[in-house]
Amino acid sequence: MVRTLPWFALAALGCGGAAPTVAPPSVGSDDPLAMPGGSPPRLFAPVNSADPEFGLAYDAATHTAYFDRASADRARLWIYQATWSDGAWALPTVAPWSGRWRDVDPALSPDGTRLYFSSDRPTRDDEARPDFDLWFLERGPAGWSEPRKLAGDANDDRSSGAISIAADRTLYFDAAKGDARQIVEASPTADGYGPTTPVALALPPGTTASNPLVAPDRGYLIHTIDPGPSGGADLAVSYREPDGSWRAPQPLLEVNSAQADFAPALSPDGRYLFFTSERPGVAPAPADGRPPGDIYQVELELALPPR
Repeated sequence: MVRTLPWFALAALGCGGAAPTVAPPSVGSDDPLAMPGGSPPRLFAPVNSADPEFGLAYDAATHTAYFDRASADRARLWIYQATWSDGAWALPTVAPWSGRWRDVDPALSPDGTRLYFSSDRPTRDDEARPDFDLWFLERGPAGWSEPRKLAGDANDDRSSGAISIAADRTLYFDAAKGDARQIVEASPTADGYGPTTPVALALPPGTTASNPLVAPDRGYLIHTIDPGPSGGADLAVSYREPDGSWRAPQPLLEVNSAQADFAPALSPDGRYLFFTSERPGVAPAPADGRPPGDIYQVELELALPPR
């Protein structure tokens, strides 16, 4: 059965899964993301807890990881931050600009000048919106600006999230309304972003794609396919052809489980893939209901199948 839930509400399918390898905090290392070459996916320890976590953006300029931490029922969705300093990760705290409205899916532009996210926060009053729009913060001499709603036609009457940004500033994200959800793209304009265009992926019949992660040069698009061959929502890659079309998705290697695997993100240097999985991790899976979910890390070259 295809599930057309919002990007942050992908349901887990199946059970089981191998016990995860836990990444110890990076203490005394010059690289806060360092992991042994050729390692299987491992929990990214600095951000995980017994609460649900998903979606990660790493800011190399400040050695800060931004991610979502939710309540068990997903009613509370706040963006947290954890900073690496003096060879160790500090305990995560709520980002200064989050903590009131439902904020999800942090994503950095490849040049590090903008931090995008999705939110139901209002623009003119104190009433939360019924859906999610795209917002961003701009980096300045004093740090991040106050959140600004993305201008232009990209924010339409659909719920928008799971954003990813190419080097040419093209945006890829999920647009959902009711049971209909699709990956779309939008191009920059003089005052924001223009209207969205659906991304045509050669999906198997009865499959839905979501959670896009575009390569900086737009050479590939990592995304979820639901249902996937492993039993839940799986991560797959679609490679871009010279004519701009996308090849049929291929499941990623090493990363998929019988549960939901989603929310892919890249480290700024392109070496590591981060993703969220609801396989048994920091907290044991509940007897019933949705597993909490944790953020994992793996070398990208281990996860990408041949072109």
